[in-house]
Amino acid sequence: PTEAGLTVDALCVYNWVKARSRDSLVVIWGHSLGTGVSSNTAVKLLEEGVLLDGVILEGAFNTRRQEITFHPFTWFYWKIPVIGYFLPGPWEKN
Repeated sequence: PTEAGLTVDALCVYNWVKARSRDSLVVIWGHSLGTGVSSNTAVKLLEEGVLLDGVILEGAFNTRRQEITFHPFTWFYWKIPVIGYFLPGPWEKN
């Protein structure tokens, strides 16, 4: 799965839920790595002129490097002192 593919899926789910929610609020929620998809989905909807009821980003991260650094599945890599030198530069900025 890619972020673009997950965003397409999230847009479909949002539209499906919104069509069936009547007057209820529909909030986009993302956790950890899912905050990227949630943010991207919200931006796409706003570009389409959709007024969102809310967006919740829980445990969001600033860069991919930060996400990789603090993700529980990668803890063992960070025991190696020089591992940071092997991460691509664009991950610092993205």
